Amino acid sequence: MLAQPQPNPRMTDIKAHAGKFNAVAGIAALVLAAAIIIVLVIALKGGSTSHLEPFPTTDYLQSPQNFLGNSYRIDAQVESMLSYRPGVGRLLVVKTDGRPVPVFLPEGLADSIHTGQRYNLGVSVQDGGLIYINELEKY
Repeated sequence: MLAQPQPNPRMTDIKAHAGKFNAVAGIAALVLAAAIIIVLVIALKGGSTSHLEPFPTTDYLQSPQNFLGNSYRIDAQVESMLSYRPGVGRLLVVKTDGRPVPVFLPEGLADSIHTGQRYNLGVSVQDGGLIYINELEKY
């Protein structure tokens, strides 16, 4: 009678753990793919105001009415808050291109604004030449 070959204990261990290894490898691949997608989305998105033209500060200060209805990007630092009305918003002075410019920040667009903070602003020139902030991103 021929003796049955004895199973190799090492092979049995490898087969027993193969399912666990495949699951761990699959999860690692999913995490890596998700990380790559997140990085690509952030890189391709750019700043939310990056598609806008830079604000023509000097020209605006000479004749604000010439810019009614236009949208721009302002890279600014908050200089001061002139006024705040609950439910309406804030009137701020921001410095851009070394010049102070008044802007209106509608209620609910930002929770807190402090002097000295820097923002990329997406703005539009409206009602009487006042600059309205439509979007802002702190930098």
